[in-house]
Amino acid sequence: SEAPPSPTILKLDAEPDGPINHLAVVSAAQPAYAPEGRSLIAANTARAPHPDDGVFIAAARAQIRRWFGDVAGTWETLRVDRVHRALPAQEGGRLTPWRRPPERADGVFVCGDSLADGSINGAMASGRRAALAVIARLGAGAPTERAGQAIT
Repeated sequence: SEAPPSPTILKLDAEPDGPINHLAVVSAAQPAYAPEGRSLIAANTARAPHPDDGVFIAAARAQIRRWFGDVAGTWETLRVDRVHRALPAQEGGRLTPWRRPPERADGVFVCGDSLADGSINGAMASGRRAALAVIARLGAGAPTERAGQAIT
């Protein structure tokens, strides 16, 4: 399929009217993931999708056409994967305080998206905070920050 008419790799949905939460042009990040001249695009939802794949795909296609126009009508659906319990529970107040400290009262260091927000980024940020806490506990000194990076 033809890629979206934009160099954007990731599209995040800011409107609550469609099933797609985010869409990634995976082959823009790694061209080997698609045959020459084609693109691999992955769309995800964090919302409970319609249980019928046909209805879900139709709603997703309508949303994608609003984003990218007619080019999206040429895209082929390869498959729909339903991953139950893919994210930790994130209802309001569950992560209070948000970004829990990485050291428990018993001295064990923990990390994971369930301590921040249910995402790959939440897991990575939590892992980094845990690593920095271990380094500080060992007295190894604070690591040098690379330009442009911040601890979140």
